[in-house]
Amino acid sequence: LLAEALLGDLRFAEAREAALGARSSAPGTPWVTERAERVLARGLELERRAGSPEALALARLAQARRLREQGDEASAEAACRRAFESHPRSDEGRLCAARESLRQGRPAAARELARAVLGGEGEPWLQPFARLVLARALEAEGARARALELYRRVWEEPLGREALRAEAAQAIRRLAPATTLPDAPPLER
Repeated sequence: LLAEALLGDLRFAEAREAALGARSSAPGTPWVTERAERVLARGLELERRAGSPEALALARLAQARRLREQGDEASAEAACRRAFESHPRSDEGRLCAARESLRQGRPAAARELARAVLGGEGEPWLQPFARLVLARALEAEGARARALELYRRVWEEPLGREALRAEAAQAIRRLAPATTLPDAPPLER
């Protein structure tokens, strides 16, 4: 459902409207009603917990995503860092903090934060982001061979994020100039 995608993108008001619309437009379709109800329930849960660290972090992550969409990367990273500060268990916030650590010249801190995301049971879509951050940290620390392995893994499995694949390809070519990469891996993932 569109409502589920909007909720996943932290567009809470839009997700609620889409769920209400889906529920009313398909009253005799149980699977649509059930999924719309789940979206509405999650929205209500977040509203009830509006002051909680998780809800605050989600609001800040949503703000960060909107800022990034507008091209304001610096403000997006600041909002993302605030999300991590308010809810340190947030993997997305943790990755923002890791990127910030890299920018500040602290690859060891970035490495630990990225490894925490990779070692946890978080959202699978964050795995390529975490591998990319970890690869950058390892490269900064001089572990080029391990960084290259991770860049290759991001290139092979970006989970539909072409910008990640392009960034990984650029790093692979920088670290191993003789490497030739096809347009896409044999089994697109």
